[in-house]
Amino acid sequence: MSIARPPGAAIQEEVPTMSMFTSETRSSTRTVGEEPTTADARSGAVVGEGVRRGWYRLLFDLGPVTVVEFAIAAGIERDTAAGWIDEQLEAGVLRVVGIDEHDDEMVLLPGEHVTALLGDHGGPELSGARVMAERHVDRMAPVVRALADIGPRGIGAFPRVAAG
Repeated sequence: MSIARPPGAAIQEEVPTMSMFTSETRSSTRTVGEEPTTADARSGAVVGEGVRRGWYRLLFDLGPVTVVEFAIAAGIERDTAAGWIDEQLEAGVLRVVGIDEHDDEMVLLPGEHVTALLGDHGGPELSGARVMAERHVDRMAPVVRALADIGPRGIGAFPRVAAG
């Protein structure tokens, strides 16, 4: 999937900004073709880390997960998991979808983000995610939308990043 926009077109978007401690929505306007901001670069770096370490694939396989569950599954410290997940929530890449029985937030990799972050090679495993991406492109986080603009392979278009 490629989302074509003419250079210079303004994009107005409501960006959900959620962390483990707060939730808010902010409005953001950017122009297609403009230089990325420091925040854009930071979001890109955080996404790259998740791809290199296989964390998006893990999130896709796990479904809704708490920080502790993610840390255990990824084999990392809870603080590392909490920091990375918090950055994902701030960038709009992950979403809080509920609370577990211990009052811990559960996060999810939204279906519309899956093909861009895992790479889409046309197989049946991601058929539902392809539909979600097409139907809900307006809900994509800007950093994920930029990957979707690359084309159907998303992050997989960059072998060094995808391979780790």
